[in-house]
Amino acid sequence: MPKSLTVRFYQVGKLSKEGPSLRDCLFKIFNAGPANERELELGDGYRCRLERLMEKNGLVWGDMTRIRKTDFPSEVEETGTRELQVNNPLGNSIVFCFRADLSLLAIQYDVNVLSPGRVFAYIEQVLKRPLFRITPKLDGDAIRRFLDNPVRKVQLRLAPSHDLSAFDDATLPTARAVSQMSKAYEAPSIKIEMSMGHEKGHLGEAAKKMVRGFLEIFESDDPSLSVKGIKVKSQPIDGERAEDINLIDQILSTKRLINTESNNPDFIFDLCSQQIIQIIRDYDK
Repeated sequence: MPKSLTVRFYQVGKLSKEGPSLRDCLFKIFNAGPANERELELGDGYRCRLERLMEKNGLVWGDMTRIRKTDFPSEVEETGTRELQVNNPLGNSIVFCFRADLSLLAIQYDVNVLSPGRVFAYIEQVLKRPLFRITPKLDGDAIRRFLDNPVRKVQLRLAPSHDLSAFDDATLPTARAVSQMSKAYEAPSIKIEMSMGHEKGHLGEAAKKMVRGFLEIFESDDPSLSVKGIKVKSQPIDGERAEDINLIDQILSTKRLINTESNNPDFIFDLCSQQIIQIIRDYDK
């Protein structure tokens, strides 16, 4: 039956110029041993592993599997449901493809399996150090209006953080304020708005840096770093009308319908990887 494959794009940057490339990290993990030795427990209910990895013509692609050992679905029969008759754990996978010349990652977006944040958490926990920063690619028009023009209004909806060390100079003041307000008023979510109102001018450049910082971490699966919404209003240019831009909704993505005619994981991987390879090859066309 037809299945929707959603792919999002992320710019991959190194935290250190001397650090290894994403390509080298993936192959170091993959070549370390058989699949079961690549398994890692990221957190309660999140056990995963790098399943397949391939390389050709400047592209590296593969899939990550999330492994389930409990909470299995049931079998459905005409008379009702029964316990699933399997002895092994179950797995769901997401495919990815890295294009080295652009430092660009295209990844199947399904947070019910593994989010991009979880994928990079796996890589860095296996290699025992932080290595990368991933930034979601935004729609060209939205990012143009945000980056190239002064900002008159910023609206954020954030969950409080219990570990402020995760924030940089641009985001720390806001994260600290949200944590203090949440504690004082027992609010699990805080909305903050900074605006010029009816005054002329625009917010300082630091406001834009803060927005970019929260964009970089909004994919995080740590509830203490949860970014629930980011909206900005840029100063009008060329007679355009100033409108709120929901930056999270503007994350560059594409969808394809694929026909999964089989439950065979190799067949499904080949089908999905063919699509994602074509998508990333066409990225700059």
